[in-house]
Amino acid sequence: MFVIVAGCGDDGGRVDAGVDAFVAHCTPSVSIAQNHGHVMVVTIDDINGGAAKAYDITGTADHGHRVSLSAADYAMLQQGTTVGVRSSDASTGPLHTHAVRIQCN
Repeated sequence: MFVIVAGCGDDGGRVDAGVDAFVAHCTPSVSIAQNHGHVMVVTIDDINGGAAKAYDITGTADHGHRVSLSAADYAMLQQGTTVGVRSSDASTGPLHTHAVRIQCN
C-alpha cells in the first residue's frame, strides 16, 4: 500500500508562517490576581517549545503555588489568545488559589 501526500504552493518549509511570525516577535506577560509576591515567568522558548510544563510561582510570598500549562495552552498563546488558568492551593497557610492570565503580545 502506498500513500501519496501532495501540497500546493511554497511556504518556505514553514508549517504556518503566520504563527511563526507572531511568536518570533511576541513578549510573554503574566498577571496574577490577588497577588502577594508571587512570580511566574513564561519564556518565549516555553511558548515555542509547546510542551506541557508546571511552574512554581512562589516568588517572595511565604508559600508556594504551582501553575500548569498544557500543550493546548501554548498553542493558544502562539495564536495570540490569552490563556487563563488557576494556581494550585497554597502549599502552607490558608488555602487559596490565584487566577493567572498569560498572554503573548
